[in-house]
Amino acid sequence: MEYEEAEESAQLIEEEIDNHSQNDFREMVVQLRKANQFFQQMCSTPVGELTMLLTIYNLSEDHGPVVISRLGKHLQLSKPAVSRMLHVLKNKGYIQMENGKEDQRFVFVEITEQGRNLVREEMRHCHKLVQRVRERMGEKDMHDFLYYNKKFYSILEEEYASR
Repeated sequence: MEYEEAEESAQLIEEEIDNHSQNDFREMVVQLRKANQFFQQMCSTPVGELTMLLTIYNLSEDHGPVVISRLGKHLQLSKPAVSRMLHVLKNKGYIQMENGKEDQRFVFVEITEQGRNLVREEMRHCHKLVQRVRERMGEKDMHDFLYYNKKFYSILEEEYASR
């Protein structure tokens, strides 16, 4: 009898843990979605475009023009997805693309002055926003949030890689 009660108790605890995990997952998805929506509404540039521009900006600062395949790897996007976004940015005048001189198969991407100006403007705007959030959260909470967010992402990245 005691064995059955212990087994039933363990099953109830397991179900409670499962429900708790499911609730955490649902809450996380909703909160991430809400934060993303607010962020998109507060920026003048769509987040996908801004992410691509920032990536090109950062990578080119270190190495000059960036190869499309490197952008895909860095952002974990397919080549077609990267190409579509690059064509949007090119049409807006934020980037220029050029085939390699020695090997025409390589396409190099470089941010234009107009693109640099947009990145600087968005960064100033976002910096002010983050400063206001930091002031309201407090330095320690902001540090902890960033630390745990990075840790969470790192674990997800490892889980994805081990699939």
